[in-house]
Order: sequence, then structure tokens, then C-alpha cells
Amino acid sequence: MSPRQYRQYKRTLLAVIRADRRIDLHEWCLFQLLRHYLDPEFEQVRPSSARHRRLGKVAKEVIIVLSVLAHEGNGDAQQQFALGAEALGLPELSLIDRQQASVAAFGKAVHELANCYPLLKPRLIKAMALAAAADGNLNPVEREIITSVAAVMDCPIPELDALR
Repeated sequence: MSPRQYRQYKRTLLAVIRADRRIDLHEWCLFQLLRHYLDPEFEQVRPSSARHRRLGKVAKEVIIVLSVLAHEGNGDAQQQFALGAEALGLPELSLIDRQQASVAAFGKAVHELANCYPLLKPRLIKAMALAAAADGNLNPVEREIITSVAAVMDCPIPELDALR
């Protein structure tokens, strides 16, 4: 595929995603994975800039990401959220409802978290994985969310199957 063909492919995929005038979480994850793995093959990609040294500076974004993950889980959303927040050393954070944790807010939050310093990113991903596995089962949606967030943050993911 040529770079021109790839750009057309991305435009077509975006048109399909936007066809129903709403972007669901699965569509967002799919597009982010495509961008992460294929964009570098066809165009120059600028890495995120490390701007956030402490998680407290991005607490709002952490709340949104953990809330989406907790609401998509099969277990108790409050318990899953609390486990993730505790793993990050932010036990004072509170779960927000699904309306506040929209796909649009989630996307913006993930892209802002990508600007954390490199050593914070694995902590975020690990906390997400621990929260998702709180009920003893990592469902496909949780796995897709974690994988997509890790891709956007350009961070390796932990061995998710070991968390079962």
C-alpha cells in the first residue's frame, strides 16, 4: 500500500466510524490501534511530549480513564475504580458516572495521559490492568481498552493473561 492509499484507507475508516454520527468505545479503540501500528509505516509521527511529572497533575484524566474501564467491567465498578486509584497512590479519587466518562472525554484524557513522563505510563497501565482483573476475569472489552490506551501512550502492556 502506498502512503496515498493508506491516507485514503484511514479517511474511509473514519467515514465508516462516523456514519452513525457517534463514535463508540470499540470504534475509538480500533482507530487508535490502527494509527499506532500503521501510521509510522506511512508518515512521520511525532512522539508525545513529556509534560506531566506527577499523576496528581492529571488526576482528572485518570478519573475518566479508570471510570470508563470500571463501567465496562463485569464486576463492581466502584470496587474496580478504587483498586486502580489505590494502585496509583491516589485513593482520594472517585468514580464518575457513564455520562461524564463519554468516549470523547475518554479520548481526550488518554491523549493527555500520553504526555506523562515515561516512568508514569507503565504505572497507569498496570493500575488499569489490576482494576480490570479485580473480578477475576479480564473481559475482551477491558483487554481492548487497556491495549488501546497503552498504544496511544506508547507504553508496553503487562502480561494480561497472568492477571486472570
